[in-house]
Amino acid sequence: MLEARLGKTTIRAQDIYRLGEEERKRLICAHCSCTVRAVREHFKGEDGPNPFKVGAHFRLPDGVAHEATCDFNPDRVVEEIARGSAGLADVQPDGTLRLVLPDNLGAADAPPPQPPTTTDAAADGEQTSLRITTASSPVLPPALNSAVKIVRFLQAHDFDAEATRLFRLSYGPKHRRLSWARFCYHPQALPQLHQRLATGRALDHPIAVYGTVVRTGRAQSGKPYVLLAERVPSGPEGATFSLCLRSEYPQLLDGLRAGMQVLAVGPWKVWPRAQGPDEVQLWVDAHWRLER
Repeated sequence: MLEARLGKTTIRAQDIYRLGEEERKRLICAHCSCTVRAVREHFKGEDGPNPFKVGAHFRLPDGVAHEATCDFNPDRVVEEIARGSAGLADVQPDGTLRLVLPDNLGAADAPPPQPPTTTDAAADGEQTSLRITTASSPVLPPALNSAVKIVRFLQAHDFDAEATRLFRLSYGPKHRRLSWARFCYHPQALPQLHQRLATGRALDHPIAVYGTVVRTGRAQSGKPYVLLAERVPSGPEGATFSLCLRSEYPQLLDGLRAGMQVLAVGPWKVWPRAQGPDEVQLWVDAHWRLER
């Protein structure tokens, strides 16, 4: 959790260092009255090949649970996501949520965006730049909307492993089971994604990445790019990589600015550069690949 309460005052995670010892003992959840503990920013796995920073957050002490009506109560969140999923998510007997991904999530099933005709542009005062074609699969919107809700819940829990285990997926015509951690990668898990893709083995399911825009720009070819991470350490040899969205269609990346959070879904791959770090990239070929 990234917020807690001290009396009537809301305390944000980045302000934990300002609290005294007695104040930290009196913290409660921002949405119910259960006790929470403040965890300062720290590093994990410093002795391994992929150390990563864990941001400051609040967590429940052992044996403490959120109240039933709390927005952070896992049971409530799981049930609400299932109810809003148009039948694509269901609650399992063990309390976990299974999200069914449509088979066509790995490749665009809609025609690429088309520029307007001369007549259209004139009618719109020359301001129209794109004709959006909605993906033909009717289950894509509720599936991706459910995925966004899951990411928001996990973000509030700092992508805690226990919280992540509440969610899993079913994908493809054979309903292959997939853990959430193998489908969606948050900033701290990016080294695992790079190493997985760098093996060169083709993936038989799409990958989702949650991240924050670092900057936007255009390559020498004029095609746009959106950088989500750079100089990320990966592996024991000191190698680094960047994470980037690219597109043949500039309109699909329009409006993205530094600081915006996105969920990008599709066939991610590694571009091993001859000079410089690898680039983990997704070529955005349909508007539904990005949730902002």
